[in-house]
Amino acid sequence: MNHRIRLVACCVLATAGMALGQQTHATLEQLDRESKALYGEIQNSVVRVALPPPRWVNELVAKDSPIEKWKDSLDPAVKAKLEEHLKMAQQGEYRQVNATVTTRPSTAVVMPTINGGEQHPAAGGSVTVLAPVRVGDQVQWRPLTITFSNHIGVVMDDQGHVLVPLYVERDVVGDRKLPVLLADGRTVGAKFVGSDRMMNLTVLQLDQPAGKAVRITEGKPGDGSLVMMISPNNPPVARLLVWTGGHQEMGLVAGMDGGVWGFARFGHFLELADAKPVVEELVKYGEVKRAQLGVWVQEVPPQDPIRQQIAGLGNRPALKVLQVVAGSAADQAGLKVDDLVLTLSAKPVGDTTDFAIAISQSSGPTELHILRGGGEATIHVDLKPQ
Repeated sequence: MNHRIRLVACCVLATAGMALGQQTHATLEQLDRESKALYGEIQNSVVRVALPPPRWVNELVAKDSPIEKWKDSLDPAVKAKLEEHLKMAQQGEYRQVNATVTTRPSTAVVMPTINGGEQHPAAGGSVTVLAPVRVGDQVQWRPLTITFSNHIGVVMDDQGHVLVPLYVERDVVGDRKLPVLLADGRTVGAKFVGSDRMMNLTVLQLDQPAGKAVRITEGKPGDGSLVMMISPNNPPVARLLVWTGGHQEMGLVAGMDGGVWGFARFGHFLELADAKPVVEELVKYGEVKRAQLGVWVQEVPPQDPIRQQIAGLGNRPALKVLQVVAGSAADQAGLKVDDLVLTLSAKPVGDTTDFAIAISQSSGPTELHILRGGGEATIHVDLKPQ
């Protein structure tokens, strides 16, 4: 009798295990189908573009040029060759000058090679550079192959306007067309429309409308949300992950319904819903017409010792005032150097992007909540659009 009971129990458990295995298998198949569909939907709105480096990079290259740095150690023939390459790079004759190389510009000179010359710079890849190598008392320049990345962007409307989460000045791009790689593998040109330094973004327009306008989800993902994150790499890298709010990487962040929240930017987050009005202004005017507060600020990171020194700060988002422009709205309101700005119009401003957004969305008398000398205060600034 006991044997029969044990046999029946084993059969029941085996049947339950098979059912559970079948159910798990079916669940994974469903997840596979849904993740493929989600990726395909989002990719229709994603492009990859090779933006030129902003002006400060070019200035750094000019200031820290290896020709100047090593002029007393270079062989004349090597120096002449370097000058030739630098001149070509400055004139935009190398395709990879539109790429962001993963090395300090002061330690390498770009050479005219991109993956055998067959791959478009918007696709990412590798680049060959000349790097200084000291041998004894001499400096020799030797070829070094490194990788470079591109930038990811999203199609914002049916007119082919593309938002790229990186600020580049108009005069750096000029009238040249930038290469844009579409999700279907085609490459098209794009013209510069405008950029905004405060929100760190650039808007381009494709030569021909392509892709699908992104579907924007308001706000940002909540901690614990399941999201799909697409990196700027090529081939594209996409992952399903649990959002924790502080991802120290770059990528587009979308929800499971196919809506896109925005861009993770190395610990910061650019919400597409907040960026959309700025994009519209850039398309309409070529610039953003916002009020000017008149301060230079610096983020207060979580590990900053000041958080332990000032009572009441703790883990609250904050920006430290470094400079107040004389005669500005901030100056007239009494804002001072070393004040810690906590909120503007009741909105927390823990990073410069949040600060720029809050200013853009405010006009007239505006409350600014600050910490000064350990005590909290509220001051009123008169924000007038310029």
